[in-house]
Amino acid sequence: MKLWLLDLASGLGEENPIISLWLKGEDGSTWLLRREYVPSFYVVGDLERAASAAKAEGLRLERCSRKLKGKPVEALRVYAGREDLDAYASKVFGRIKGLEVYEDDLRLTTKYLIETGLKPCSWLDVQAEPSGEKDGVRVLEGGEVREAEQAPPPRLRVMAIDFIFFGERGSAQADRDPIRLISLC
Repeated sequence: MKLWLLDLASGLGEENPIISLWLKGEDGSTWLLRREYVPSFYVVGDLERAASAAKAEGLRLERCSRKLKGKPVEALRVYAGREDLDAYASKVFGRIKGLEVYEDDLRLTTKYLIETGLKPCSWLDVQAEPSGEKDGVRVLEGGEVREAEQAPPPRLRVMAIDFIFFGERGSAQADRDPIRLISLC
């Protein structure tokens, strides 16, 4: 089925995070595809110590090559079924000298897009079975997703809103600084 990717969100599943893809059908119908996702991050440095720390936590890992500042380095890709990768990576690897952790601070939805190669506001070919409907939204679970041949977007109702705040001192604070302008398109 051909669906247009509107937005993504992440949440907690039973074991791993869930990525929710909000989609529009060619006929204007609204779909929600929920997929389990195990995010990962990379560790560079003393890989033997990093591997033993990851194994002690029961984490899946694999050796790989990455580029760091344009130079190839050996790294460990660590898979952790958690939404709070930044705090978790710091807890597991933070006390080990000589290690650097990368991509633990990316939002799960951003990481998902990077790893799958999907692009927002594009057509997707979705192979998944409907699992129900809630509030007029058809729900799909799991399945396969890949980029579809591009075509003009579906007919959408679009609105944009922008608030301009004026901060008297430093960054604007909601309780202190008034809204100066509201723009609605």
